[in-house]
This record gives sequence, C-alpha cells and structure tokens, in this order.
Amino acid sequence: MLLDDKPITNDRRADIAQVAINAFIAEVGGDFENAIGDLIADLCHLAQREKLDALSQVANGLNHWACEVTDPPDGMQNEARCSIDIETRKYGKVGETWIAFDSARCPT
Repeated sequence: MLLDDKPITNDRRADIAQVAINAFIAEVGGDFENAIGDLIADLCHLAQREKLDALSQVANGLNHWACEVTDPPDGMQNEARCSIDIETRKYGKVGETWIAFDSARCPT
C-alpha cells in the first residue's frame, strides 16, 4: 500500500522502482543499465539467505510485470506464466522453476 493518493499505474510502479535503484546505485555505484541486473541478482542472494526460492521470486515478479503491461482496457487481467531454467557451463543446472496462476486473473 502506498502512502499517497496517486493511482497505481505502470508509470507509478516505475517511479517506485526508480527510488530503489537510485538507493542501490548510491550504495554500490555503477550505472543505471547495469544496476538493474545487479540489483535483481542481489535480491536473489537475499531471497536465498532468507531461505526463499530465488527463482520462484523472480518468476513471480515477472508474472506480475507481464500482467501489468498486458492488462486490457476493460480491466480484466490476463493470465501469465513464467518458466526459468538456469544452467551454467561450470556447474550444470543451477535451478529451474515454473510459475503459473490457476485463475484467469493475475494477482493484484
């Protein structure tokens, strides 16, 4: 829940993310383009430390994003699914996850 009266739009969501990425860049340095990926990676480290499935968290976030950017004008939300399969040359398969929603609506 936001503490202001501004409607929740994708531009508003981007504004909120901008605050987070600016704080991240202030802490670790770097440029905007690379900082987004670095922050996502660091959030995965945080999830792992907190005993959460990092890939499921990323997939869930991508599902939310996909629903938000494809929401039709009539207000009915789309279904989204995300599949993530990570394999490294050195260690082989690192992880895999698949997230789908049972209902025809994305989470709000």
